[in-house]
Amino acid sequence: MPLRMRIHDREPIGAALRRFKKLLERSGLTKEFRKRKYYEKPSEARRGVAPRCGSRAPSARANSKRRRERIAEAADAIVASSSCFAPTPPF
Repeated sequence: MPLRMRIHDREPIGAALRRFKKLLERSGLTKEFRKRKYYEKPSEARRGVAPRCGSRAPSARANSKRRRERIAEAADAIVASSSCFAPTPPF
């Protein structure tokens, strides 16, 4: 579907560009360009997986490692704040 836009006589270039951008937005071409920026394999499209690009979600292994670190930090904080686990002064 070809897009046509007529530029009026003595129309500032900024106004013409603004009208052109609105025309592209309304036609849905910009959405289509963003969608096709990265190739999506047919199997990934069927599964609904996001296309592979620079910003990937962290892996499950990285998530579990972060979770273990947070749990260890929380346990250390609890132990440090608790009086029953506080080291006894030497006599």
